[in-house]
Amino acid sequence: MKRYVIACTLLFLAAAAAFGLNTPRRPGDRFDVTYPRLQALGGPNAAFISGVETLQTNPAGLTQVNRQTAFARVSGHVTGPIFSLVSVGQEAMADPATLLDDDAQALLQGIHSSFDAGGPLGFAYVGSGVGFSVYNVTGAALTAPTPLSVRLSVSERLALRGGFAADIPLNEDLEMDLSTGFSFSSFVMGESRNDVQLIDAPDLLDSLGLGLITDAPFVLQSGIGLHLGVLWSWKDMLAVGLTAENVFAPTVSFTYDSLNDYLDGGSDPSRTTGRIRPVISTGVRYSAPLGPFDRYFDELDLYFGYRDIFDFVGSDVRENILLKLSLAGELTLLDIVRVGAGFSQGLPSLGAGIELGVIELRGAVFGREYATQPGLRSLYNISFSVDVRR
Repeated sequence: MKRYVIACTLLFLAAAAAFGLNTPRRPGDRFDVTYPRLQALGGPNAAFISGVETLQTNPAGLTQVNRQTAFARVSGHVTGPIFSLVSVGQEAMADPATLLDDDAQALLQGIHSSFDAGGPLGFAYVGSGVGFSVYNVTGAALTAPTPLSVRLSVSERLALRGGFAADIPLNEDLEMDLSTGFSFSSFVMGESRNDVQLIDAPDLLDSLGLGLITDAPFVLQSGIGLHLGVLWSWKDMLAVGLTAENVFAPTVSFTYDSLNDYLDGGSDPSRTTGRIRPVISTGVRYSAPLGPFDRYFDELDLYFGYRDIFDFVGSDVRENILLKLSLAGELTLLDIVRVGAGFSQGLPSLGAGIELGVIELRGAVFGREYATQPGLRSLYNISFSVDVRR
């Protein structure tokens, strides 16, 4: 029975390998929520304006988005070598010592596998130039902070965002619209982190239990962020957006000896402050005319994006320019089905969604590069969501 529990735990971590906000890909990711519709297009685009997702793409778009309210949400996101971890779990069920085998050690070295489950809290509203949202995200991750160790972490995060936008008057004869906006976001996250040397992995599995989480170091982190945006559009056909995320984004974290120590109000925690660096991005949307195909399709939107333009300022990490570019398209059929595909960070993405009254079902498969050069640490992700919106 104990070995069965060990295997199930490893399988859970494998499934939990992907709800990637537990290990942020971009500065400020802890402010964000995973939307499969955006991930299918290669990630948020500064010219994307549709639904509550607008809060996360460009606050200036709040003047142009149709009114929408989201009442509840259940979502999931998986990243990492899922099937390989399942195989390791099956072998560990028979003998935990197999974690010391060369194949298992090679898998665990440098591993990045995480799981985030969003909901059921998922309320948002956009319309008439304003918007706000509140979401909760539960996560688990298996990562490798050093080549000879692995980290098991479990977290709970609450993310809030609110924004306002206003139109800038232009000559009506130009058939152009210009708007500007801002949003404030915040997050509060508690995370238990248990670091284990690879050589001690079998002993850790033999002692699996709730104490693996409650006795591990506990980090309570919070932060706020100011984000700005500008959006120019022409005849509902062409739009260009510019965003400045994390213009002011201080964070603070408190590290306790354990979760039990935090709950009991024990010893004074160590305090660390920081600031998330700004990220400036631009995006272009072109609503292509369908011509004779308009009898079969409703809309075709094409997107181009360039993310983190000035990453060489205030950062020691500089990405290859190919990782900053994205190209994508979204096709709408029957007014309720949306199919999106893109190419971002040198990797493809694909997703689809259907809107059935107040229920929206969406899913996406997409690649992300976790190194600064293409192809060095590419991981594929699966995300899905069920939203209640009106």
